[in-house]
Amino acid sequence: MTPAKEIRALADRAMTDAQSERQAANDALIRASCYEDKAHELIALADRIEREEAGRRSHFRRVVNTDLSGPVID
Repeated sequence: MTPAKEIRALADRAMTDAQSERQAANDALIRASCYEDKAHELIALADRIEREEAGRRSHFRRVVNTDLSGPVID
């Protein structure tokens, strides 16, 4: 094999490696996007649970007059 052909063979292998790495990177981006989507779903679920818990607690909350210009009755 001539030096030029050897160099071309190396370039072909490098190109194949680059394409494999690019595909692996694309796959990783897709997985990362899936993880982000799941994280957003979990955050929304946690927010909904907190709102529901706050709603249940508000029934038992005692209102205190915070206007200190007049008498405060507790």
